[in-house]
Amino acid sequence: MALFEPSIELGHVKNLWTDSYNGQKAYFVNNTVLVYSCGANLKFYDIETKETTNFQPSNFDLNQGLNNICHLTANSAINKFAFSETQLGPKVYVYDFDKKIKEQSVLIDGADIEYLIIEFSNSEALLTLAAIPNMKIIIWNWKNGSRLTNINLNESLMYPEFVTFSPTNWRHLTVAYKTEINIWKLEQFDSEKFKTNNTRFLLPISDNQVEEQVVGPEFKNEFDYPNNAITNLDEKNAHLIDEILDPRKRHTLKSICWSNIDEILVSTNENYIFKYSLVDSSIKCVFKPKVEPSEDIFELNRNNLINKMLIHKQGLFALCDDGFIRILDGGDLLTINKKKEHQPIEVIKLIDNCSNFISNLSFNTKHSLLATSTNKGVQLVDCEKLLHGALSSNKESLSLKLDFSNEAGNQNDKRLELIINYDAGRIVGISSVNPQTENFLVLKEFGTIQVWNVKKRQIVNRLHLKKECSYLATHPHMPLAVVGTVDGHLIFVDFSNYLYPKTLENISLHSKQVKRLKFNTSGTFLISVGDDCKVYVIDVSLAVNVESYLINLDQRLITDFTKPTNFEPGFYILGYTEFDGEATCLDTFDYIHDDSTKLISTRVAIGLYDNASWEVTKKQINDNPQSVINNSDPKSAAYQQSLHLHNALMPNVQTDSVITRLDYIDSSSTPNYDYINQEFKVQLASKCLLFDINYSIFQEKSKIYASKKLDFKDEIINKNIIHSHYLFSDMILTSKNYFVLFCDRFLAKFVILENETSKKTVNKQSYLDLVEIVGSHEFGYGCVSSTNNRQFMITGGFDGTVSIRKTADPLNYIEIKGPHFSNGGCLMVRFHSDLTNILVAGNDNTVNCLNWSVSNDSVVRALRSGSLEGNVNRPAFASLESHYKNETTGVTWFEYKEKEFYKEQDVQYLPIKKNIIDGLAEIKVQLNQLMDINNGREELAKLKEHEFYLDLEELERLHKEADTEILKIKDKTEFDNLSKLFIREQIKKECWDGMKVKGRGIQAFNSNLLVENYSLKERTQEELKSLERVKMIRRIELMAQKTRSELTVDLMKRDNITELAELDEDEQKDVDNASNSSGQGSNNYISPNLVQLSYKGSIGPLFNGDSSLFYHQFELFTREQKWMQIILIQDALFRIKENFNKEFELVMQRKHQEIAKIKEKNQRLKQIYIDLNEEQQLSEPQFGDAENPELLFDVKDDEIKVEKYLTPEQRKQLEEQLAEEARRRELEKLDNWRERGLMDMMSGVLQIRREDELKKDIPIPPFVKEKPKEEWTPEEHKIYQVYEQKVKELNEEREKLRKQLHAEIGKINEQIQECYVNFDNILLNLHLRKVKTQQAIYQEELKIVRLFNSLVVDTELETYERQLNTKLDNLKEQKKEITQEIQHLKKSLDSFREEFDILTAEDKSQEKAFLREFSDVPPGVRDQLLKLYKKRTNKRVPINKTNLNPTPHNVPELGVDNPFSDRPSTAQQLHFHEMDTQASLAELDNYEHAPSGCDHSVWERFINVRRNKIAMENTLKIKNLNINEMNLYLQKRMEEDDFKKKEIDEYSKNSLAMQELRLKAHHNLQIQLLMKQGQVEINPGAYVHNFENCLLINRKVVESLNKIIQHHGKQKITIMVDSKDFRKGIRQLEWEHHKMKMIIEDYITKQRDITYLKLTREVQEYLNSEDYDAKKQKEIAVLEDTIAYQAKQYEKVYKNKTKKVNEIRNFSIKVANNNDHLDDNLKDTNVSLYDRKHINEEMTGKTIETIRQEKFQQIIQRRKLVDLAKAQAQEVAFLRSEVERLRMKTFPALVQIEF
Repeated sequence: MALFEPSIELGHVKNLWTDSYNGQKAYFVNNTVLVYSCGANLKFYDIETKETTNFQPSNFDLNQGLNNICHLTANSAINKFAFSETQLGPKVYVYDFDKKIKEQSVLIDGADIEYLIIEFSNSEALLTLAAIPNMKIIIWNWKNGSRLTNINLNESLMYPEFVTFSPTNWRHLTVAYKTEINIWKLEQFDSEKFKTNNTRFLLPISDNQVEEQVVGPEFKNEFDYPNNAITNLDEKNAHLIDEILDPRKRHTLKSICWSNIDEILVSTNENYIFKYSLVDSSIKCVFKPKVEPSEDIFELNRNNLINKMLIHKQGLFALCDDGFIRILDGGDLLTINKKKEHQPIEVIKLIDNCSNFISNLSFNTKHSLLATSTNKGVQLVDCEKLLHGALSSNKESLSLKLDFSNEAGNQNDKRLELIINYDAGRIVGISSVNPQTENFLVLKEFGTIQVWNVKKRQIVNRLHLKKECSYLATHPHMPLAVVGTVDGHLIFVDFSNYLYPKTLENISLHSKQVKRLKFNTSGTFLISVGDDCKVYVIDVSLAVNVESYLINLDQRLITDFTKPTNFEPGFYILGYTEFDGEATCLDTFDYIHDDSTKLISTRVAIGLYDNASWEVTKKQINDNPQSVINNSDPKSAAYQQSLHLHNALMPNVQTDSVITRLDYIDSSSTPNYDYINQEFKVQLASKCLLFDINYSIFQEKSKIYASKKLDFKDEIINKNIIHSHYLFSDMILTSKNYFVLFCDRFLAKFVILENETSKKTVNKQSYLDLVEIVGSHEFGYGCVSSTNNRQFMITGGFDGTVSIRKTADPLNYIEIKGPHFSNGGCLMVRFHSDLTNILVAGNDNTVNCLNWSVSNDSVVRALRSGSLEGNVNRPAFASLESHYKNETTGVTWFEYKEKEFYKEQDVQYLPIKKNIIDGLAEIKVQLNQLMDINNGREELAKLKEHEFYLDLEELERLHKEADTEILKIKDKTEFDNLSKLFIREQIKKECWDGMKVKGRGIQAFNSNLLVENYSLKERTQEELKSLERVKMIRRIELMAQKTRSELTVDLMKRDNITELAELDEDEQKDVDNASNSSGQGSNNYISPNLVQLSYKGSIGPLFNGDSSLFYHQFELFTREQKWMQIILIQDALFRIKENFNKEFELVMQRKHQEIAKIKEKNQRLKQIYIDLNEEQQLSEPQFGDAENPELLFDVKDDEIKVEKYLTPEQRKQLEEQLAEEARRRELEKLDNWRERGLMDMMSGVLQIRREDELKKDIPIPPFVKEKPKEEWTPEEHKIYQVYEQKVKELNEEREKLRKQLHAEIGKINEQIQECYVNFDNILLNLHLRKVKTQQAIYQEELKIVRLFNSLVVDTELETYERQLNTKLDNLKEQKKEITQEIQHLKKSLDSFREEFDILTAEDKSQEKAFLREFSDVPPGVRDQLLKLYKKRTNKRVPINKTNLNPTPHNVPELGVDNPFSDRPSTAQQLHFHEMDTQASLAELDNYEHAPSGCDHSVWERFINVRRNKIAMENTLKIKNLNINEMNLYLQKRMEEDDFKKKEIDEYSKNSLAMQELRLKAHHNLQIQLLMKQGQVEINPGAYVHNFENCLLINRKVVESLNKIIQHHGKQKITIMVDSKDFRKGIRQLEWEHHKMKMIIEDYITKQRDITYLKLTREVQEYLNSEDYDAKKQKEIAVLEDTIAYQAKQYEKVYKNKTKKVNEIRNFSIKVANNNDHLDDNLKDTNVSLYDRKHINEEMTGKTIETIRQEKFQQIIQRRKLVDLAKAQAQEVAFLRSEVERLRMKTFPALVQIEF
């Protein structure tokens, strides 16, 4: 983000070249040329010439860097390539690669952000897949850049895995997702009209799938509607819910390819291969892997997944996870031979390292070469040699392993060739080779050093170190390179002869990765920083003088470049220092001391990150954001500018220590997916480690090292840590005390004061003083480098911008765009040794060379300024120990030094160590004795094991670890307790505090019976308002119903319909009662005795759960009624529970009373047992947790089983309480006058009890103990007798009292037991009440569930009906559009046919025009030209692509191994036809084929005419194909129109059916009835068992309907009788009328017959003759006589005829005899005739042929005459028919009169 314009003073920068390869997809653009992208350039590699050509698109300005190649694709069959750019609204550029690169077209407005896929077809179509928000596939015509059609993919809500054209038919394309594949078919009418059809199929279900079993009864819905109606999904997404509900696991897509017969081969993640046929839409498994793993590389099991497949004529090329390409028999895969195991016939291994990857496979046009794109380069597989080996050798000798090291590859195998080699791995270092040469070095992470030449723009040599490397540094004056490795080694390489580099030294220095390496400006010190938190200083001593060496090197470069040199430097490790944190950047600066020594010192600055210190810095910035601006002059312009920029940038400054590329690539950028494996992270620094080093400090080693491990003392090297207020990614030292840090989108210049480096801060961090802030790059961080003289610096950011600035004036800069920001921008920037070239390495592994042109003399002088002039004062150092090199393999230098240090320590302190060891042995013995004694102690008296540790440091460490662990456990426990307390409070709030009635129970005394109440929540105001609203609506409805009924009754009475009125009054009694009760106020509940519980469907009315406001179950039709019924039922449930809770409270009070009584009686029992001196355990009834749930919130001390932990404060408080209690007890033990007075006055009691008096014994007379009985006096005997009498009476009283007390005990126990039994009975009744109440609650809840179910069903039906109507509307709209389209198509087709007819007429007229055109040519020449005009060469036979088993054709352009050569696309066929035509015409146009006498001008004119004729014929053929295609398109649209019509009819029927179904669902109510439980014996004969077709209605409805029917029936019978009588008269009149009509018709008929009767002679004679019968008899007699006479005449004639027959028979016999005689004579005559005929022929000279010809001519003449006669006969017949037709025209037609 530069805030100022670039400076003209610094000249300008341009991009010379960009090169590298990192696994981009490489494609064949023709049969021998590969193309791949490199930044914003394209590289073309010719396999035959081994040359690489760079191509920069004309619209890409590399100096601006605003554009980059995102996706590249190519098709070798049509010699085209295309790529998209990376910017908003990207374009796709299509180029032709026929003979030269030519832009074909530019595709615009296809995507808003980026393209995901670009692919060519084998025709003129190209598809692009646009990313979100477009999510659509666009089919383009790449010839003219027009858009053919779109396919929207927004409905799928996911990106497809593959989108490909069919190689044989571009109108078929597949869109493949994880578990489904869509086949899109395009139908074309003309160049603008397209239609898309989609066929979707899911991948098969995986093997060993166990379908889930549904446990329990399955709910079946009586209404049949799809699942999308339930989920409210439209029909397009209806399959989503089916897939979600399908529990079976399907195969998931891995790769896909088309076969040569329009079949799709799909490989899955389970390593199956399936084949999908477009002909019958079937899916078949053609390959099933083996489950068991095998070491045989030919075995393809489930562990080697197929990542990519390509079809070949000889088989299927399958790229697997293990780096092998396995070739499977293609014929077997396509014909599916189940008996054969489809295993590879050939195996070739490409990669063998997990860090390598293959991004693409590409065949050339003829499928003879296969290019594999890997992260190392492009490998070429010779398929002909590979498959020839597969067919001629056994499989054991066919495995091929490519050596994928960084060397040249397997030179013995001719089937593989690494043609593009840029070495695998990321770039980890780039640097120039000093002194000034044309070469520079690039280090790859896998250990390859590439030597690049600036002018040649290529790699001229490489050195393989065979180690994983991490950094590269070069000497500033010598061709010496140092490589840091991941395992901590430093490798020194001599590049004085870049063709023969030499490894000088390999030092194992660090124990971990080497992070940074840096030579100081003079080249005397090498600083090495590693991940082991150590910085090593290495002295680099040169064996020869540098100046003389450079002179010799320049001369050697001119004379002989191949001779080795004597350059042998030495390397000495001077020492090291340690640091805390992680090193991120490193820089050095040489400066001269101000004293007289002029000593050159080197300041080293290392950027570090430490989380603890950065947290302190962030806190300080948050407290005071402007504290970072510490400029000494606040009024200066620099200060004001820095403050302004700081305030603008600080809110968005990065504060995380690790950033990735995604942190600074916004949504507008489009990352290149070819570099997806090159994700990177950048570690930021928050502080700087500074120290100074020079040779003067090494005069006395004892003063500079803290130990013999050569660790520097901090005060000797002025080691100091200074923090930064900003995180930074890189830095440079511009002078001794000035830093430039690359921060978040700005460069910050800091200064270090002299006293800052010397002061020591203990508790306060020291910070860099900010001098200036300069905005630099648009995206956050980057890298920075400088020239050796620190005059200029160069920065490269993640945004890809490279800036050159003056160090003294950072605002003076120039910039250029380098590696594109979408690929990560710049990784490293370095000045070349000549300072005019700039080396840039990108995060996409590209190498960029920039040229800096400077015209300003001051800038040139600043660039060429010399180095410092000072004294190095190098002392003599001992060489590196040789035994370290030879004997410490695998041991680092630090470990070796540490080992030596410990050895010296062991020798020096050996006696002391022995004494210590002996003392430790004694202590060990004593310690073991103490531990044995400790083990015998009690558990509480035992000491723990760690108490015996004598190692105080170890003990302290263990204590610290224990304390740390305790703190962790404590924190974790506190958080757990806090979460549990939160959950407890939430549960308590929801389930206890929020309850109006809290849940509790009552426990029985003598059983385990527990009865609980119903916990009730307080109803909210919304619920109460809703309830009141529903009640008000119901009251209004009931009042309206009552009023309507009264009006109906009055109307019926007014119309004298008394029966119906009475019926309606009876029917409305319940409604009247309900209305009266509803008008009484809030008491809306009716008595259960008035309710028929069976109709209510619940026993809720028995428990105060009924209401007059309820709807009847037969009235719940609408949604509103159901919702109001639900609210009323919920209110009833609340009342039922509330009613039970009242009874529960009464029982609870009863229990309280009973327990109080029992406790009182127990007190008496205790007193009695005390009086009886007996000990008896009494049962004390108590309330449990169920009855007092509040007790659960109080934790008693006896419930805690572990020792309570007390804090020191709690422990102190407890001790004070105990002391106070002891003090109180001591005070109570002092003189208490109350107790003393009670004891003195009343013997310690307030009331004298009889039991207490009886406990007192009668005192024994004293003489009994003093004297024996014999010495007693009579007085004493009397006293003793009185004593005995009193004792006897006392004992009797005591016995009497004991019996009374025992009797009282029995009575009290009986009373207690009676209390127990009575309460348990009450509780049992309450339990039974609870059971009934629960039954009522369940029944009411069942009603709610049924109502909710009906509402859900109604909603689903409504949704489905709405979907049907929407679909129907859409279908009608589509039908309308299709109809309009058909009309438009017919018009277009007619106009196209007219054009075709016109062209056809023109084509036919061209032959006549030819004669006119060449009328001036002699006729002979013209006739020959006409023959040549009509002559056509043999052309290729068009291939029928509908044939699935085509006959092999030889298509030289596609090659023998191309599987699609048998079925080329139509465009390819047209192209081949055009090529053949042009070739044949080129041959025919030769003047050699011209007829003799034809002039050159005439021949040229003839060539043009013939070419026009052939072009016209080709145009007509194409037009004819277009007409056929248009007819097919029109026919499909007409079929689609018919289908839409049928579909509309079907959906209309479904819509009507759904309306009927909804109506049925509305009226088919679910009625809940109470049925009597138990067995009821009925007669099964009259009982209906199946109620499916039955209706449940109210009995009153039936009875009222029956009465209405009876009433109307009587009225109908009366009306029918009247109607019958009236109709009878009508019928009689109709019969009479009909009779009269028939008589009239009879008379009319007779009249007509008489009128039209013909009077013949016989009729006239009959009418005129008086005796007609006599006359007839006379005629009969005459006829009989005539008959008799004729019979006689017949007999006479018969006899004469018989006589004649006999005479003729005799004459015939005579004639037969004469004929026999004549036959004999005929034979003799024939012999004579043949003799004469022969003689005649010999005499006349005629031959048989002549006779035959004459006869043949006669036959021909006769045939012609016959044909002529037939023709004339036909003509005559035709004329006759015509005459007859004409005659019939004029012939009069008489209409026959109807009688």
